[in-house]
Amino acid sequence: MIIKNNSNRGFTLIELLLSVALISIIILPLTLTLTTGYKNFYILDENIEVMQHGRVAMDRIVDNIRHSSPNLISIDSQGKTALVVDEKTYYLKDNGQLIEEINGVENDIAWYVEEFNLTPEYKEDTNELVKIDIEIKLQGKKFRKEYIIKNSVYLRGR
Repeated sequence: MIIKNNSNRGFTLIELLLSVALISIIILPLTLTLTTGYKNFYILDENIEVMQHGRVAMDRIVDNIRHSSPNLISIDSQGKTALVVDEKTYYLKDNGQLIEEINGVENDIAWYVEEFNLTPEYKEDTNELVKIDIEIKLQGKKFRKEYIIKNSVYLRGR
């Protein structure tokens, strides 16, 4: 007489499938949360970098205009928009760099720039420059979010 020993304990196929399904139900939301968090981090990181480039450039240009004499400011529109303040010239290159040129030396003051627009306002009777509206349009390279930074600078005679 042969006695069967049922002491071989193991998991059945159904038990294994149920445990895999439960683990995937738990891990899937965690994975989605982490990937969404990483994506948002990279989007915000690029947005902050783009906005910081625009703000630094705008602050630099406005500060130089405010510390300059109004008769030393001119806007050149031959081919490209350029702002000339004292010995400094600001213009946009084709590669998205906003340039500050001082005595022939180019310094990039902002990246990611799509457009650099200047709108002058003149006094009617004297044709004197009284206001400059500056607009810098920026766009991130990876996520393509656009930002527009605008500023109006009123000039006063000295």
